Amino acid sequence: MPKAPEEMTWDQLVGEYNDLKLGHGGLRTKDIQYKHALEDEIHFRETKGYVEMTPQEIEDEMIETKQINERYLNKGGK
Repeated sequence: MPKAPEEMTWDQLVGEYNDLKLGHGGLRTKDIQYKHALEDEIHFRETKGYVEMTPQEIEDEMIETKQINERYLNKGGK
């Protein structure tokens, strides 16, 4: 199962998005939904200036600036 977009580095996000844009073999509904999620995360990071940051750095920044109240990375694992 692919990573959630918010767990990806910038290069992973753009790479996944570009792969889906090529549409080899056609896109299923879940592929289109995943593509939209990638687009949303790309737009969010570009708008907020988070392009050069790792997912962990983004989460830390959002906690420190009180944009979020709880962590969302590794929620299921730890």
